[in-house]
Amino acid sequence: MQYIGLAVVVALFAALVAFVALRLLLGSAWLLGFVRGTLGLTILAFAGAIALAAYEFSNFRPVPDQAPLAVVTFQAQGPDVYEAAVQVGDDRQTVLIEGQRWQLHVRMLAWKHIADLIGLDAGYRPDALVGRYMTVEQQRLSRLEHADLAEHPFGLDVWAALGLSERSLLVLDPRELRHSYMPLADGASFAIELMSTGLVVEPLNDQATRALADW
Repeated sequence: MQYIGLAVVVALFAALVAFVALRLLLGSAWLLGFVRGTLGLTILAFAGAIALAAYEFSNFRPVPDQAPLAVVTFQAQGPDVYEAAVQVGDDRQTVLIEGQRWQLHVRMLAWKHIADLIGLDAGYRPDALVGRYMTVEQQRLSRLEHADLAEHPFGLDVWAALGLSERSLLVLDPRELRHSYMPLADGASFAIELMSTGLVVEPLNDQATRALADW
């Protein structure tokens, strides 16, 4: 609920900014000149960016205290092609990846300063599942190396467009976390957990344990 509420607040701010922009664009003084029109369009574009950010916030969830961030299970669909079931809480997605090893990309929202003091929970959202071959030659021929796990409205990845992984905001510390590459194996199931050092992958069944032993 925290991130839905945050998304609502940001969306309301976007609506306010859009209202100001429309007043500038549609006011009786529109003919006063190019500057006012340009300013209105700029503010309207800013409102759109804020609205997209609100959508991004709505897809985050609080980091669980005693549960993994995600559970990933693989089923072979052909030579080096796997269907991956990604379970996050009660939500489940299936995607196809190709290769001999895999990696989960997770986007995190950590709070600082006053936001941390008032007890806001850190949030996260799995972003992508990536497959890799061991050799460069095989990787160049891969067609299923990257599977998106998050929807981006209008095909625009706001996080990447704003470079949030490389900057720290006033009360928000956005991060993109990745664990070491893990082996792909038919029937293998892994849990991805958040530790102080980053993401850690733990085997959940015999297939995963054997795959790690042979890695």
